[in-house]
Amino acid sequence: MTASTQSALPDTAPDSVPAATAPDSVPTVTAPDPVPDAADDSAGDSAPAAQGDVEALRERMADLCASAVDPLEVTAGLEAEGINDEAAQKYGHPDVFALAEDLYAGTPRRPRPPPASAAPWQAVPWRHLLRGVLFGMPGLCYIVGTPMLHGRADNVLLVFSLLLSWMMSQGTAYLGYVWLGFGNKQAASRVLRYGLTAGLLVVVPVTVAAGVASGAGARAIALSAGLCGYLLAATVAQVNGAEIRLFFALLPGVGAVMIYLAGNGWTLPSGQLDGMPEVVPGTAAASGAVPGTVWIAWAVSLAATLALAIACTSEAGRVRRWRAKGGRAGVQDRRATPGPVVTRRDVAAALPFALFGLLTGGLLTFTLLCALSGRPVPPGTTTVAVLSLSLSMGVAEWILYAYRRRIHRLLVTHTGMAGFARSARAALAVALARYAASAVVLVAVAAPLARLPATAMTARTLGGFLALGCAFFLSLVLQACGRVHVVLPVYTCALAAEVAAALTVPHLTPGTVQLVVSGALLVFLTTYAGRVLARVTSHR
Repeated sequence: MTASTQSALPDTAPDSVPAATAPDSVPTVTAPDPVPDAADDSAGDSAPAAQGDVEALRERMADLCASAVDPLEVTAGLEAEGINDEAAQKYGHPDVFALAEDLYAGTPRRPRPPPASAAPWQAVPWRHLLRGVLFGMPGLCYIVGTPMLHGRADNVLLVFSLLLSWMMSQGTAYLGYVWLGFGNKQAASRVLRYGLTAGLLVVVPVTVAAGVASGAGARAIALSAGLCGYLLAATVAQVNGAEIRLFFALLPGVGAVMIYLAGNGWTLPSGQLDGMPEVVPGTAAASGAVPGTVWIAWAVSLAATLALAIACTSEAGRVRRWRAKGGRAGVQDRRATPGPVVTRRDVAAALPFALFGLLTGGLLTFTLLCALSGRPVPPGTTTVAVLSLSLSMGVAEWILYAYRRRIHRLLVTHTGMAGFARSARAALAVALARYAASAVVLVAVAAPLARLPATAMTARTLGGFLALGCAFFLSLVLQACGRVHVVLPVYTCALAAEVAAALTVPHLTPGTVQLVVSGALLVFLTTYAGRVLARVTSHR
């Protein structure tokens, strides 16, 4: 074995020492000269090899890198694959974090689609439209009842009873929906029955007492008390989802009115409400004598509605109380000890919604009260507008469900806050436009049928009601998203502004006042809703 061969194998000892060599002599080993070209070629070959390994790893981890939120998620995935800092160095990176950042930065974002989930806001078109019809059907009783209203006291009493009923109904409906949301139908039935009983024992006697104190006629008192009872009972039935049965309960009264109007050439009876003009003397409608069979039919409908409300709350027996712990900790089931289902806390929670119903009624009846005080209001406009808006509430509910379902889809598909905000504002604009179109169509159909005068004052009055209807729709959306406490002060300011304008600026017509105030209310609510409802937290 030669010296040169030994130098090539430094870790191998020589087999023997040549005999001619002295014991104290050391063989001389000459180190080979360095070969720089060979070393450079070796280094050049290793870099492409490492780059190729990174690209292969990138392809293998493509799904994880495309859907990762940040490089740390890629780091966790690499470590799960057994790639640590030592292995990362083989890919030309000092540690696994640097390797993860390289993979993350070089892969386009392609988040995995979220798992399909059913939206909780499933619209039932026929049910929503039927609700709108049910909101408008009692208006027929309201129309044929105008001959019974003689003088300001009768008309004010009817408005007063409606405001009380709307307030009580809104509060009762809120508590019923809360218990139904907890999945406790027994407690909901008991709350609704308590609300119905309290309404009948409080609202109806208060209405009767107010009528007696104000000198209203006996027929006007009976009509106002009957409408109170119907609104309270109908609320209970609709919260329980009994719209079809409520429709059949109303058929006797509605059918009698339709037969009566058809027999009189579809001429409305005369009356003093809403400035309705007197019809041609000598006709059956001009006499103001609505046949007794019509009122008997409405009495049957009222009794059927009350019986339906009692039947819907038949589960109001032993109640299983449900309570939420910590707001989001879950719902616990416990059997209640004997005691009232409605606590002071429940009443306090329902008060804002009751006030919402009262303020809504006040805004709706502003022009009506102005007409009763002698201010110029086009005849019939308030009646037509209120009935049209009542019918539009069914469409509004349908559109609201579609809007909430659209927002649910945006929540699960958008990955950026800015994109969600833009899409949420667009969804709100589309929903508002749809409602406005439906309200315009209803008013455009009802106005010619009611033979409203084609004047600028009529157009301003109807325009004010349309703006008010759009504001109501936005308020319903905000209320559904837990923002009722913002709507209440705005409604209060709007109603106060209308009253102040009516008292201090007498030369302005009520229709003009309502158009200005309702327009300002709509602008404010649109701006506020567009800002607040673009937040993810508003839809939790």
